[in-house]
Amino acid sequence: MDNPNIVIGAIVVLIIALCQAVKMAGLPSRWIPLLAVFLGIAGAFAFGGGSNLLIIGSGVIVGLTSAGMFDIVKQTVLGK
Repeated sequence: MDNPNIVIGAIVVLIIALCQAVKMAGLPSRWIPLLAVFLGIAGAFAFGGGSNLLIIGSGVIVGLTSAGMFDIVKQTVLGK
């Protein structure tokens, strides 16, 4: 793909969906942000390029972004 922002957005949405599915399967909520970071790093390695440090940093940012986005939507829409 030519636009990396679309890829990053797709990875964030995928991480949110996977974390929600794992949480519904029984993983305690306190482990979800850590899972999101690991999934972000895995997604960055799958779709990214460059040095390993850059890929890991990007993955951490994507994982934390997806965890934060989920919390913001949950608080705003559901009021929880």
